[in-house]
Amino acid sequence: MLLVRCDKRFKKMTEKFLKEMNLSAEITDDDICDVCVMEETDAAFIHNIPADSIIIANGDNHDLVMTLGQYNNKVITCGLAGICTITLSSITDEEIVVCIQRNITDLCGKCIMPQEIPVKTKSLTPHDAMLMYALALVCGEKPDKLILEGR
Repeated sequence: MLLVRCDKRFKKMTEKFLKEMNLSAEITDDDICDVCVMEETDAAFIHNIPADSIIIANGDNHDLVMTLGQYNNKVITCGLAGICTITLSSITDEEIVVCIQRNITDLCGKCIMPQEIPVKTKSLTPHDAMLMYALALVCGEKPDKLILEGR
């Protein structure tokens, strides 16, 4: 069972997402986690995350990205900045096209190659959809099987 830690704002959405995707993961409030989804900068928490934890971070939060640069964790940035690991190549009312710009290694060691994938997102903001999409990829879900509808 994978342990996922996330900002309070994402807790309910992440719990629902993990359940609906039938992912073998649970939310934890402990510093010990396999994956951490971060929107805001929390230097005290970041300092206590194990070095082998993967951090999925808001790449548009410059302070967070700069803080994470001081640590050795694998970081997947999600945002609209061109340097983010996951960004968007298009947005419509019903669909986004997620652009994976660099290889991502999931928790099982499998490599996800750069690609673009259309994703339906009825109730998620594009930013939240990128973060949840990155979480699913890290948990080993295949990109072509992900639909973020109705979250």
